[in-house]
Amino acid sequence: MKTRWLRPPPLIVLLSALVLAAPSRAQEIPTAEPHEVGMSSERLDRLTAVLERYVEQGRLPGVVVQVQRHGRVVYA
Repeated sequence: MKTRWLRPPPLIVLLSALVLAAPSRAQEIPTAEPHEVGMSSERLDRLTAVLERYVEQGRLPGVVVQVQRHGRVVYA
């Protein structure tokens, strides 16, 4: 008699992999003020305005942005 193995649904496999991998990847990313890494606060503020306008106009359903420079988060 042939044994038939049950295959778990792909979503369960994916979620299991994410849950098991998350603790090993969790690290705090250092932050900085834009001027500390040679970036312009004014330009990042313009980015905020443009992205908000795109969402309001329905051009984007939503936005998540993170800008890093020299390994430090300057905009999130």
